[in-house]
Formats: sequence, C-alpha cells, structure tokens
Amino acid sequence: MSVGHRLSFLVAAELLTALALVVLGFVSLERLASSSQFLHRFVLVPIQAIDGALDDVGYLGDHPRDPADDQVIAGRLEAFARHYGRDIQIAGNSGPDAQRQKAQLQEVGRLDLIDEETHAVALLKQDTDRVWAATSGAGVTPADLDALHADLRELLRINLEFVDAAEADITASAARTRTALVLVGLCGVALAGALAWRVRRAIAPRVSVLVQKVKKFQEFGVNERTLMSGRDDIAVLANALDVGFAAIADRNRERERFLAVAAHELETPMASILGFVQSAIENPAQRERALQVIQRQTRRLGRLVEELLWAASVRAGELEFHPVPLDLADVTRRMAEEVEETMPSHRVCMHAPRSAHMLADETLVTHALWSLLTYAGAVSASDSPIDLAVEPSTARVLVTCQIHGPSLPPEDQMRIFDPFATIQYEVDARPRSTMGLFLCREIARVHGGSLRVSDRAGIGPALTLDLPA
Repeated sequence: MSVGHRLSFLVAAELLTALALVVLGFVSLERLASSSQFLHRFVLVPIQAIDGALDDVGYLGDHPRDPADDQVIAGRLEAFARHYGRDIQIAGNSGPDAQRQKAQLQEVGRLDLIDEETHAVALLKQDTDRVWAATSGAGVTPADLDALHADLRELLRINLEFVDAAEADITASAARTRTALVLVGLCGVALAGALAWRVRRAIAPRVSVLVQKVKKFQEFGVNERTLMSGRDDIAVLANALDVGFAAIADRNRERERFLAVAAHELETPMASILGFVQSAIENPAQRERALQVIQRQTRRLGRLVEELLWAASVRAGELEFHPVPLDLADVTRRMAEEVEETMPSHRVCMHAPRSAHMLADETLVTHALWSLLTYAGAVSASDSPIDLAVEPSTARVLVTCQIHGPSLPPEDQMRIFDPFATIQYEVDARPRSTMGLFLCREIARVHGGSLRVSDRAGIGPALTLDLPA
C-alpha cells in the first residue's frame, strides 16, 4: 500500500469521526428541542391550567355569592375537566404526545401514574358536574369546593410526577448521548492513532534511511544501495535515488578517468614537442625533421584543447556556429593527409568527387572529420587501411568512414558517444579519450545532420556523417 493511500485512510478516518460526532450532536440537539417542546405542551401547559382551576375554586370559596358569577366559574371548571379528559389524559389518548409520555413512563417504571391520572380525572369530572348543578340550584357548599380542590391538587401532583418522569427520561437520553459521543470519539482517536502509527512505521524509518544516504553521499560521495522492497512512493523514491546516485558516482568515476586520460593525451604531444626541441638544439642536422614533428604535434595538441573547450560548450548549450560556403571534398582530403601523418601505420583510401559544396562551419566540420579519422585509426586493425568516401547528393552529403577491424557490440555502439567514454588502442595498453565522437555527433546535430554507426559483418564498423548540402 502506498504512503498516499495510508494518508488517505488516515484523513478519511478523521473525517468520518468528525462527521459521526456532528451527526450525533445534531440528533442530540434535535431530541432535546423535541423534549423541551413536548414538556412545555403536554406537561407544563396542563399544570398552568390546573393552577388556573385552583384559582377559580378559591374564588368560589372566598367571594360573596353571586349566582351569575358562580355559574360562569363553575362552567369554566366543568369545561376544563372535559378538555383534560378528552385531550390531555394519557389513558385512551392515541395522540403522539400521549404515546410518547406513556413510553417515557414505561422507561422510568411509572406506568402506575396513568391509572392514578384516570382516577383523578374521573373524580374531577364528578365533582365539577356537582358544582355546576349546585350553582343552578341550592348553591355550592364548602364541602363541594373542598372535594374539587382536593381533586385538582391530586391532578397537580400527578402532573408534577410526569415532570419528574420527563426529566428522568431527558437525563437518561443525555447520558446515552454523552456515552455515544465519548465512544465515537474514542473509537475515532484509536483508529486515527492506529493509522497514524502505521503511516509513521511506513514512512519514518525509511525516510531516515534515505536522509542518511543523501547525507553520506553529500559528504563522502559514497553510494550505498538501500534495496527497499515494495511499490509504494518511498520505495519508488529510494530506487530512483539508488539509480540516480549510482549514475552520478559512475559519471564521477568516468570523469576522473577521462581527466586522467585527457592529461595523458595532452602530455603525449607535449613530451614529443619537448623531445624534438631538445634534439634540434643538440643536433642541427635534424632541425628540419624536428620542426615537422613539432608542427604536427602542435596541431594535434591544439585540436585536443579545442575538443575539450568545445565539449564544455556543448554541455553548456553554448557551441558557436558560423556557417560559410565550404568545399567538403577539399576539407576531407586535407584531414586525411593530416591523420596519415599522425598515424603512418594506417593509410586513408579516399573516394570523393573533385568538389562537394555546402554551407557549414568550416572549423567545426574540420574537427568532426579529424575526430572520425582519429577514432578510425584507434580501433582499426594494425596496418589496415581506412576507407573514406564522400557522396554528395541533391540535398545532403554523406561522409562514410569504413573501419577494418573487430566488430563493435551493440552496447559499445552506444557507449562510444558518451561524453566521458574511453577506448583502448590495440598497440597501447593505456586507455585513450573518445571525446571526439561525442563532439562529432553534436557538431553534426548543430548542422542539422547526424552521425550514425553501423557494423558490416566480416569488415568492421562504419561511421556515417550525414550533413545537409
């Protein structure tokens, strides 16, 4: 499982926990609001009505008798008793509020209050009917008022018991909600903690290994493979670092080797020049030959220095290009003669027309041809000729350098164009630089052409410089 998937699960767990807590909170608030409305409508309002009825009974007992007033008050009490028995009394009431209150009483174990309420309502109806009848006849007696007062107080007591039952139900509901919130919170914290621990176990140790690897590579240039298994993001990153650091280390080793080889390449003509200068000083008779050798080695030294400078310019993307009209056949002949002087063991057999005109940078093309021929002489079999052909066409000019020698394996056909690659001369145990082929291919690319390598069975590799005419 990838690190991204683990983090996604962690975030999902946190979001689900928060969502569950929000839903529980809304449900709890909704239930609390509903309980408050029910308590007000079905319990507190009846208590208020009972309190008003008690005031009416007190009025009947305290004020002088006025038959008209007594009849009005008695009628109000009788109407209250009918309303309570029809709309408020739990027994026989199929309304949602009555059913909810019955459920509350059952939950707290007080269903007996329903029977008590039924009995109190029956007595209240009986006594209010008697008071109503008395107001139309002989008049209300104190005994009638005492009985009615007792009925109302009993009904008030029962409704207060209903309030206690509702409060107990609300308290129990709040306790259940609190427990649910705590459990959901604890489960969410436990799940998030477990996922976070798994994410940490998946990330922290391996990130620490990668950090140590990067620090060690920065400080000492040492590449130690981490060899992390798996297909998650960190494993992919670790493998990419392994490959990248290995490539950097290999490139550094190749660069160091190249610098050593380049130093040797530069040292060889310098040593030859110094040797022949000393010989010319000591033996004036050999001065002319010494001057020829010094001139040849100086040209070689100049080309090696140019090669290094141009290679650096290519890698920086700053190789200058100044095209001019050029006779490629003539330039190729001059380069063939120069290389034959440098490597007398290899004769250059050239096949070219009298002229092959094109538009190109003469300095760069000259160096590219020198690089091709120098490489051909380096890998050709001893005393084997180098076949060089210039083939102009309508739009392009092909310069093909056929080498007579061992075939190049496919991997070497790619490696010879690396900027810091080296080759081995058959007659020299020391490696030599092939910066020229890298530079030669870049020179061809700058001109809009290409440099290709192929292999002819039984003959040897062939290099083809393809340039636009």
